[in-house]
Amino acid sequence: MRDEFDTTTFELTLPRKVGRPPKFGHAMSQADRAARYRRSRAKRATAAIGKERDAPDTALVDAIRWALSNGDPQAASRAIAELARRYPVGAEPKFELLPPEQE
Repeated sequence: MRDEFDTTTFELTLPRKVGRPPKFGHAMSQADRAARYRRSRAKRATAAIGKERDAPDTALVDAIRWALSNGDPQAASRAIAELARRYPVGAEPKFELLPPEQE
């Protein structure tokens, strides 16, 4: 800011703030950010029920937790069955196991 009658001084340009601009016009508090994250996880978990084949693994695990806490064993068993289909027990691992360390 400068005097309106001063014709010799240039207007200062301040550097912009560093970082990503806020999403909703103002910075979110950590509590708001965490609540938003929990809401989106719950939304994905409930959306995964009935659409287990298309759901990501994290949504299936959350769907199992939701179904067991709400007394819906059929939804839990469908999510568990889908995870078992994706990751069969006793299957060869997709990575190389390291040999045990020698002492």
